Amino acid sequence: MGLKALITLDLNDTTTPQRNTFYEKLKEYKWSRVGRLTTTWKCSFQNGISRLDASNEIISDIENAKRFAKISEVEYAFQMAEEEITVGIKK
Repeated sequence: MGLKALITLDLNDTTTPQRNTFYEKLKEYKWSRVGRLTTTWKCSFQNGISRLDASNEIISDIENAKRFAKISEVEYAFQMAEEEITVGIKK
């Protein structure tokens, strides 16, 4: 079982087109949104990847998407584990 990452992002001072471009780039990197949470994403890694390599890949993806979308600042936090990410809705 490979690592799974849960990532939250804040795109400060961006336009809607910049935000959309940034998100499309993340999708190209095989990231997906978590449920209906608009600024929370997840991605998975192959078995055997180290936490350091996975962390570097996440940071690289964010930096590349930021540059591609011409965004000046992205705030992020991420957590990695081998367990699946639990998502739900309570009404």
